[in-house]
Amino acid sequence: MLIGIDGGGSKTAGILIDETGTIHARHTAGACFFVGSPDKETRTFLKTFAEEIYRQAGVTPDQIQAACLGLNGIDFVDELPVQLQAVSQALTIAPHKIRLVNDGIIALAGASMEPRSMIIQHGSGSTTAWRTSIGNEVIYDCLGVGQIADIRYDLQRLVARMIEGRHQRTPLVDAALQHYACTEQEYAEACYRGTLSNKKIVSTVPLIMDAWQQKDAAADILVQRQVREYCLTAYAMAVRMGTGPHMLTLGGGVFKGYSTTFMEYLHEHLHDHLTDLTINTPICSPQIGACILAASFAHHNPLPIYQACLEKG
Repeated sequence: MLIGIDGGGSKTAGILIDETGTIHARHTAGACFFVGSPDKETRTFLKTFAEEIYRQAGVTPDQIQAACLGLNGIDFVDELPVQLQAVSQALTIAPHKIRLVNDGIIALAGASMEPRSMIIQHGSGSTTAWRTSIGNEVIYDCLGVGQIADIRYDLQRLVARMIEGRHQRTPLVDAALQHYACTEQEYAEACYRGTLSNKKIVSTVPLIMDAWQQKDAAADILVQRQVREYCLTAYAMAVRMGTGPHMLTLGGGVFKGYSTTFMEYLHEHLHDHLTDLTINTPICSPQIGACILAASFAHHNPLPIYQACLEKG
């Protein structure tokens, strides 16, 4: 029995699986992430979360051979011992059976069966990782200091610049203000004071796509910057992987909002940067990726898990 858990700022998803890929339990709940030692509330959350998985599967913690947790906040080697101890107590599993990794690692683990792979996952935030063999995944820009351009927040800034006259105004301004449910006079204050709905801000990708396909010059600036950023990120990871074929997975909610025209345009530019590139969408969810890493950690062959997921569609 193997447990995989994917935790982040919006939700936590976990499954219990065996080495054949059969899922015995699955559970989704609220956010779970930490920096440094998990606080009491987080430990309680993890304990309750694990107990629900055990209950569904009808197993006890001593039947778990390995667990892998991919969590936002697993970043520093010096913090791992205290984090591992806290997670071990919450899950009632011995520390030597647990692997803790950044959530980007499990996203890549579930993304592809190809050993030489990388991922750009763009959702509530961005996650990037690469590997040259399964089980040896490496996070790229794990702390987000370099950041990846985000078309949604770039729009927010560009609208302000167009209102202020620092950029040529286009119809995108009025479309964005209508979407934000905000007047031109209210806009700067709403952004500064944080009263502009974040839900509205992060749901602007289709709006930008519509404007771009209507040849809006401001939307084109946003699209060109985003495409360039994805290409630079993929190229930088490919350099770290070295010569050879490269598989790139593009996943996350932002990619789901892009138009078919945008994705074709992006693929064309990615292939201009990397001629040996193959592009795909994620095969398995991050929590299954965590189970795959748990299987490798327990010295099982992870390929049957992939195969089982493919057979189930």
